[in-house]
Amino acid sequence: MDADGFDTLARLVGSRTSRRLAIGLATTGLWSLSVPEAEAARCSKQNPCPECKRCKRHRCKPAATQTACSGGAGACVKGTCCPVQRACGSTCCALGKQCSGGVCVPACAGFFAPCDGDGDCCSVSCVPGFGAKVCTCSTAGKVCHSSGDCCSGLTCVGFFCQ
Repeated sequence: MDADGFDTLARLVGSRTSRRLAIGLATTGLWSLSVPEAEAARCSKQNPCPECKRCKRHRCKPAATQTACSGGAGACVKGTCCPVQRACGSTCCALGKQCSGGVCVPACAGFFAPCDGDGDCCSVSCVPGFGAKVCTCSTAGKVCHSSGDCCSGLTCVGFFCQ
């Protein structure tokens, strides 16, 4: 709220108004301070909603999940544009994760997957093998996608070899 708006509100409340009106005005003022985007959420043909939102009854509401955004490079998830590889049903996976089978998993290559360097692999070890570089198996405590990524006898529990 700007200074002029506050002065007007103070004069109105200071004049002979009922307590109900004063409380209503104060609540409205506090609401506009605590939710500044409430005014920006109004939409029309001249004032369209941002990406991943749609106009319904002059209010911007979240668009349908998995609607394309950012020129096809993303998908709408709960009203925000999420990169396609991180869009996972009704959630957007955090940075460093990707969607696999409807679950957010670490964004790294598993055992025997092709790699360019150690940073590509869940095991953090990329070695030459059969004419190309491949990821080694993950040791205890290292990231995995399945038990097949873990070294001898370890199992993948919660994306970590144990």
